Amino acid sequence: MNFKQLRFSKICCSIIFVYCFSIIFASETLAGTACTSTSTEADHLNLDAANGEDGYCFHTPEELNLRLYEFGLCTSASSPVNKTTCTALFSSANGKEFNVSVGSVNNLIDGITIDEGTYSHAYIVVSNVTSVKSLIEFSVARTDDRGGQGKFCYTDGRSWDNNPPSIMSCSNDPSNAVASVETIGLVDNSYNHKNTELGYTVTQAGVSIVSDLYMINSSGSLSNSFNDDFALYGSQKLSEPVTIDATTENIDIAFSITDGVSIGFNGGTPDDAVWEGIQFVITAK
Repeated sequence: MNFKQLRFSKICCSIIFVYCFSIIFASETLAGTACTSTSTEADHLNLDAANGEDGYCFHTPEELNLRLYEFGLCTSASSPVNKTTCTALFSSANGKEFNVSVGSVNNLIDGITIDEGTYSHAYIVVSNVTSVKSLIEFSVARTDDRGGQGKFCYTDGRSWDNNPPSIMSCSNDPSNAVASVETIGLVDNSYNHKNTELGYTVTQAGVSIVSDLYMINSSGSLSNSFNDDFALYGSQKLSEPVTIDATTENIDIAFSITDGVSIGFNGGTPDDAVWEGIQFVITAK
């Protein structure tokens, strides 16, 4: 079998997907689902609701902080128990903290040998504990749940893990924004634990992304309860397959978080920021 020793520069491919316990699964992004400077709960209902959840709109966060355990390329769909068609580009038993909004994966990939061929899928393994920093500026001041007022509303460090009334505050100082930690999971329509969601589809930045999602435990097997959840495994079909052949010199890889968060409102004030997903775009040169 032929293989290539490649230099990896930036990353480019298409993956993933996550939701906190309070959100089920997303529908396609429509024009009215984007957050604006005048957005309120009433503006994002029915067809104008992000992920089908009334009162939510899509937003690009300031930060998305993940602990990466593994990612790679595959010639077909994979799962936690079947990665026979995959080549890992990065793997760490302890994981690597990574800020998707500003980070580069260049330093995560070194000296990878990969077979020539066409790679139609990618996969990623990330911790089920994440954090998001979101900031949105409104045309007029909003009032948060603790009485704070201002044109800037942002994640304030509170976490839904602790059941607060909100995780967002408002003021006229955007520098007050900090990331809010979230433990994510897969749930059914009754909010019961599930470990598999096949064919999950969401549109980000005009690209339709189809993924198979699995919640796994610390041994890498499918999780059977929220208490056993350790990481999310995502296998995604690439929008454009990547072909590696004798002329390929490097692969560019980049993460995108455009429309990667949905902001929830209580009346006129945002109170929630939910990670919807990231997009990997992979290009061979």
